Amino acid sequence: MDDRSGSAEEYRQLFAASPYALLVCDQETGAIREANEAAQTLFSASRDDLAGMLVRDLVIAEERERFSAVCESATERSAPSGPWRFGPAGREFSGAVVSRLIGPAGARLLVMGVEDITERLARDAQLAASEERYRTAVEGAKDGIWDWDLTDDAVFFSARWKRILGYEDDEIGTGPDEWFGRVHPEDIEGLRFEIDLHVQGVTPHLEYEYRMRHKDGSWRWVLTRGVAFRTDGVAVRIAGSQTDVTERKQAEDRLVHDALYDHLTTLANRSLFLDRVGFLSARARRSAAYTFAALVIDVDRFKLINETRGQGVGDEVLVETARRLAEAGRTTDTVARLGADEFGVLMDGLEDFTEASHAAEEILEALRDPIETTDGEPLSVTGSIGIAVSTGESCVGEEILRNADIAMHRAKAAGGNRYEVFDAWMHQEAITHARTERELRRAIDDGELELHYQPIVSMDDGVIRGAEALVRWRHPEQGLLFPGAFIPVAEESGLVAPLGEWVMREACRQNAAWRAEGLPAISISVNLSAHQFRSATLKPLVRSALDDAALPGDALTVELTESVVMSDPEEAMAVMADLEDLGVSLAMDDFGTGYSSLGYLKRFRFGSLKIDRSFIQDVDEDAQSASLVAAVIGLSHSFRARAVGEGVETVDQLSYLRLLRCDMAQGYLFSRPVPAHDFAQLLARPPDWTPLLR
Repeated sequence: MDDRSGSAEEYRQLFAASPYALLVCDQETGAIREANEAAQTLFSASRDDLAGMLVRDLVIAEERERFSAVCESATERSAPSGPWRFGPAGREFSGAVVSRLIGPAGARLLVMGVEDITERLARDAQLAASEERYRTAVEGAKDGIWDWDLTDDAVFFSARWKRILGYEDDEIGTGPDEWFGRVHPEDIEGLRFEIDLHVQGVTPHLEYEYRMRHKDGSWRWVLTRGVAFRTDGVAVRIAGSQTDVTERKQAEDRLVHDALYDHLTTLANRSLFLDRVGFLSARARRSAAYTFAALVIDVDRFKLINETRGQGVGDEVLVETARRLAEAGRTTDTVARLGADEFGVLMDGLEDFTEASHAAEEILEALRDPIETTDGEPLSVTGSIGIAVSTGESCVGEEILRNADIAMHRAKAAGGNRYEVFDAWMHQEAITHARTERELRRAIDDGELELHYQPIVSMDDGVIRGAEALVRWRHPEQGLLFPGAFIPVAEESGLVAPLGEWVMREACRQNAAWRAEGLPAISISVNLSAHQFRSATLKPLVRSALDDAALPGDALTVELTESVVMSDPEEAMAVMADLEDLGVSLAMDDFGTGYSSLGYLKRFRFGSLKIDRSFIQDVDEDAQSASLVAAVIGLSHSFRARAVGEGVETVDQLSYLRLLRCDMAQGYLFSRPVPAHDFAQLLARPPDWTPLLR
């Protein structure tokens, strides 16, 4: 056997044993001449089945023309092609082809190797899909992605990471300074510290919130999370996400602001004020040389403003008051709205106690100018101010504020538009006030209240025509208390409402009882507080009290003061019309002490005007008082109302009133206010007062 035959035999053996599918084809015709065992397996056909087939018929019909062109252009150099879709014997797969020409010219053969790459293509497709999903997730995620190669010191930043800071993809490189160079100076040290802790393995992961500069110059809050990848325990990579949390941080800041600041005035609220008081109190306890002061300011008559001008105007008053307080104070002072119409000023670091008094005077002056309101009517307001100064080692924040509040109420009780400095006796007075309120609440429920009645006598014949009901409190320990001891507490605490209702119902009940006993029918006068007069329940209460006692309307007279009526004349006329509908008589009490408009007075249609006792006391001695009383009596008659002189104590006073043609009189000259039983005796056996009237 020569060398060529040996080589050919060796070639045939290699061809047959090759694990790759090999085909030998005629280049000119494309007919398959030989197929090894691997090819027979791949194409699921025997050698005889493959021999004689055109190689182009192994691929699907759609690809045969292109496949033939590749075969015809083959050269002696191996050339890969594909993938091709093969489909003999009903089995379709994807294959890669490597082909080359062999043999002498004129007898060229095409040797073709075919590999089934179906699974590889599927894996590649899956990998491509996975990479596409990852890319889509990275680009579409709300979070930015970063990946820091610690070995090369290069950082990958996703497009979203860059957009969070306002940059396009090509505007930020891969250096770490692109990251750290944009971190807020106050936050950079903390960020690096947290990264170092995680890289060193101290913390299981990285998580840190900080500020980064946006392209527009603003600061954005971001949250960075990450985890390190380690080789032999050494961090070589750290990757993670970055989330824009600016809106959340702003929302948190708003929540903190809303928790510590008043939404209407934007001043600090009570919580922040108390926190600040506590801080300064602790400082005062540590240093005897340090002093601070707390001022509590209450807007005088604010409830009346709200009720007569509306809540909108009331809010305008509060906002303007807050502005004036802030401007009047020092820049170091804390100004707060403590609640409703109450404000606080905290003066830090006083050199002299008088600084607080001067500040209070400046506040009163600042409040003095009228406030322009949207309803077009300027409004003048005043304030009551209480001052409390820190007390060194024993200083307690809550006590300082309580003491200032006590002093403020003292200023308000003195008429308002003034300030008071807390003194220890005020605390005791406040304790007494609180005890009175508590006991009065119990007294209303337990029946400790009683009415005393003072007769109203006709100046013509000395007959009792009516009586004024005056409340008394039979205190279990202090005995009989007059109104001055508890009415101010009732008005301030809100107990005036149930107290006033009790008086109304008891007066009607007692009047009905007297009438049932056959005693003369008179009208009982009941005083109405400002709170009762403005209450929506007044008319239903009066109707109920009369109905329960089975009394006609003229058995009850309602007494109103000038200040109550003139605070809102239009509203007052509406309320009085409701009472007139019930048949109730109306009397203006303490006439002459207020500022009634004659135009309104004419429209009010009072049944009687009661001349204040301060004018009656010296009517027989003082010409000015006598002139005023004469004018009031004349005014009453011109309005077809009865004139009633209050506080008549002497025969001379009575004689002068009779000379001025006063219609009725009331006072100690006839009788002190007496319990119901004693008054019944006056009705049953009236004294002969006619000698007094001669």
